[in-house]
Amino acid sequence: MIEPTPEMKAAVNRRLGRPEDTELDPAIHAAIGDVLAILRRDYRLALRAGAVKPRRVAALDHDPAALKQARMQAGWRQRHLAEAVGISVSLLSEAEKGTRGLAPAVLERIAAILGCPAATFDRKAAS
Repeated sequence: MIEPTPEMKAAVNRRLGRPEDTELDPAIHAAIGDVLAILRRDYRLALRAGAVKPRRVAALDHDPAALKQARMQAGWRQRHLAEAVGISVSLLSEAEKGTRGLAPAVLERIAAILGCPAATFDRKAAS
């Protein structure tokens, strides 16, 4: 279950007219967790620790698992590949996790460096 942030708990308590630091009832706590899980599943929201608002994740055009597998088979570390492509390590890491998308031009540069066709990363080919 996804845990509600302190900000979310405080907001619920404000709505209920209680002090913000009041402990939530287990049923309310579970309901918040259920809603967060639905948001993550249906709206592809990536919940960041400490974030008041979740960040919306754009639809992915690439297959994250195929991207990671191609990089590892070619013997590249994330840091080195990111430097060669000209993107941040965090962007490459998030793309491999499926929480961020990559522009088609970036995917083409990665494919060229790894020596594989860009279609390797195509989400449609993976499904």
